[in-house]
Amino acid sequence: MNKRSISLIIIIAGIVSFAAILRLKEDDCVKLRDASSVCFSRYQELRKGSPDQFTEIIPNEIWGDYISSMSPIEVYLDVTNVVIALKRSDEVETGLYVHIPVSSYLGREGTHGFSFHHLTDGVSEYTRVLQPIAVR
Repeated sequence: MNKRSISLIIIIAGIVSFAAILRLKEDDCVKLRDASSVCFSRYQELRKGSPDQFTEIIPNEIWGDYISSMSPIEVYLDVTNVVIALKRSDEVETGLYVHIPVSSYLGREGTHGFSFHHLTDGVSEYTRVLQPIAVR
């Protein structure tokens, strides 16, 4: 077995164990949708003053208590949807992907490296393959 095969097995094992741990209940998904919508609104309000100074990474001071309680590594936008990164390695990131009701954009399988496991309306667990850095 080569090094790449071993790495792939480790990544798959991490994804499977993550998915088994993070089964949210319906009530939790509703709370997460609500908290993500508030977080998105706060971020949009913050950006209005000087939109050029902001990236798509949402500062932790506006995550709110519910999102903060999940201890995310990072919270950011995928177009207009909220991505809550909970675990990250060099190759893969896993977490929760929340479709914001005001958004017409739905995250699609394979776009931006995402694959999804649908939990409930508007909330999915995701795995994202991170783009490798080109070595020259």
